[in-house]
Amino acid sequence: MEVVWQSIRPLLEPLVTPETLKLHPVRELNELCQKRSYNIIQEVVSRKDGVTRFKMEVEADGVIHQHEYTGSALQGTAKKIVCKEILNSLKEVRGAL
Repeated sequence: MEVVWQSIRPLLEPLVTPETLKLHPVRELNELCQKRSYNIIQEVVSRKDGVTRFKMEVEADGVIHQHEYTGSALQGTAKKIVCKEILNSLKEVRGAL
């Protein structure tokens, strides 16, 4: 069994473990907001003529972190981009979350 594992392992690299698994930015932000009692103040979504506008604000300890996306991406992708930027903003202010 060890010989088989040694031959298959290089094909599976890098192995995904709970420590290396990255969460989807939307899920990560939602879980962080629930855990730390941050408020998601506003989500604005509009799509007109193939352009998506998505804006979100998060209040964290009295500080508002916001980001807006305007572009051709669909709503789900726009939300992912906005959540990722807000997470980056929170990490800059709070250090590594």
